[in-house]
Amino acid sequence: MRTTLIAGTTLFAAVAVSSALAQPSCGDPPRVDDLQLKGELDGKARFLSSFLGDSSLSGKVEASRIDVLSQYPNADQVRSNAYLQYMFCSFVLSDQRPSWAEKSNALMVFASTMSHPVDKRQVAITAVDKAVADLNRIVVDKGNYLFPDIGRYTAHPSAAAWNDVIADAKRQLRIVENAVDSVEVYDATLVSNEGGTLSRLHKDLRQRGSQLRSLLDTPSDPLPNTALVERWSQDYGNLIFELQQELLQLRNRVRT
Repeated sequence: MRTTLIAGTTLFAAVAVSSALAQPSCGDPPRVDDLQLKGELDGKARFLSSFLGDSSLSGKVEASRIDVLSQYPNADQVRSNAYLQYMFCSFVLSDQRPSWAEKSNALMVFASTMSHPVDKRQVAITAVDKAVADLNRIVVDKGNYLFPDIGRYTAHPSAAAWNDVIADAKRQLRIVENAVDSVEVYDATLVSNEGGTLSRLHKDLRQRGSQLRSLLDTPSDPLPNTALVERWSQDYGNLIFELQQELLQLRNRVRT
């Protein structure tokens, strides 16, 4: 006889059944299609399992939920939570060191914490913090080139230099888009009627991002005009800097 433990708080209570009477099981793994999210949840579950028997487990679970939601605001929360529970259960049951009572208690603490609604405002603040940190890696001062390789291309245009620009630009653009997406989801939660500036910046950045993708898809023969590339980089960098400053002000407001 096997006792399934993973399907919510009620069935988690089955861990109280003696292992002599039933063989516990975490059930079947919930499906998560986003491999990056899946890897993130795997890592969180493994990390949380290291706090088995620790009084801080509940706080660590809540912090992990907030961190995941801030990074993946559009993910299926029900399925993500179920997968996180499944993996935590799997790590706990496979650990031979703790007693059955310690494992049972950890699973109950985990389920109880997950049953409470997450603090959406804290998720939003975390998303803003992450966005600011990501943008800090790209833009330091107003007027700086967003993509370092553009300077080399404009000085000595070549197919190789342009390919470097494309690779660097796509990487940087993903960072910017993720930052914008994560904050945009939580605008209303944080600023209500103060979101006008951010909304405008989001719109402008999406338009510039679309222009960049068109530019990156331009055949390298003939090579793109250096003046166009330089001007586009300058304009986009200024927008990123402006967004960065708005997010810093937003972060200060919501923390007071």
